[in-house]
Amino acid sequence: MPARRRLTPVLLLVISLLGACGMPDTSGPLPDSRTLLDASAEGLRDLRDVRFDYGLTGEIPGVLLRSAHGRASANGAAEGEAEIETPDGRVARGFVVESGTLTLRDPAGPSTREPVPAPAPATLLDADRGLRSLLTAARSTRTENREEVDGVSAYRVGGTVGREVLARLLPGVWADADLKFWIAEDDGRELRRLWLQLPARQDNRGVVAIELALADHNAQDAPAARY
Repeated sequence: MPARRRLTPVLLLVISLLGACGMPDTSGPLPDSRTLLDASAEGLRDLRDVRFDYGLTGEIPGVLLRSAHGRASANGAAEGEAEIETPDGRVARGFVVESGTLTLRDPAGPSTREPVPAPAPATLLDADRGLRSLLTAARSTRTENREEVDGVSAYRVGGTVGREVLARLLPGVWADADLKFWIAEDDGRELRRLWLQLPARQDNRGVVAIELALADHNAQDAPAARY
């Protein structure tokens, strides 16, 4: 029974991930994986703002953010809703990030201010250390399929990334990770979804998975703080 409980969150994440994608289209040749990754990485250089949906299954030392959705800007600003791990359990909070400070809004109490935890919006969208670095550093890559993701036709590219690269985003990681990218089929080659899996840190723990969905690229200016 314990082993089944450890696997359940990962299975739920995989089911959710597959449920967000349409039926695979295997007709026609698939483009080269490295060409896709390089084109998508180049597009991230010009990413000013994006809507995101993030989820973590399992535990990474120092990462208290379990899930979040909202909008982030390349200048480090962000706002939305998040679920955070605390000593008293998981809590849901509204959040605003501005000028390197995280403001959490507690519906039952006052707002609190603290340093921005990992993974920080400013780091994720950084042209050198952020998501772009995962695209450029991915190895053993292969274009696996053509699928529909949230109504967008995309190519699924699989591969791996080294711990030293991933640690720039998540300092607590302990191993290389498996990756899957979903890159839009149209000429913009926008990164639409990222799935990442780390092996079990200890024998009695399950694997760790992160899913990040991106949408509405460059749809508006940087979000402004409200609290």
